[in-house]
Amino acid sequence: MSQLHGATWLDGGSFEDIPEEDRDRELWELHCSYGPVLLEMIWEGELPGREELLDAGIDFTRAGITEDEIRAYLNRTSDPDIPHKP
Repeated sequence: MSQLHGATWLDGGSFEDIPEEDRDRELWELHCSYGPVLLEMIWEGELPGREELLDAGIDFTRAGITEDEIRAYLNRTSDPDIPHKP
């Protein structure tokens, strides 16, 4: 059930998006509290999954990452000696 709550939060869903029989208010509040922290850790590379979550359309701005930071990351080059695209 925790995975369902976590996936719903990551996808930008709400508590009401979870089937009524599976809803757990405490579990939802836990994901709402710690979800942004985990997203930030993933963004910073402390946890794996940044590419996969970006590909899945997960909104990292919910963790305080700015749209400019996200754009810069998405427009980066593979060669660290070449400047990023504007």
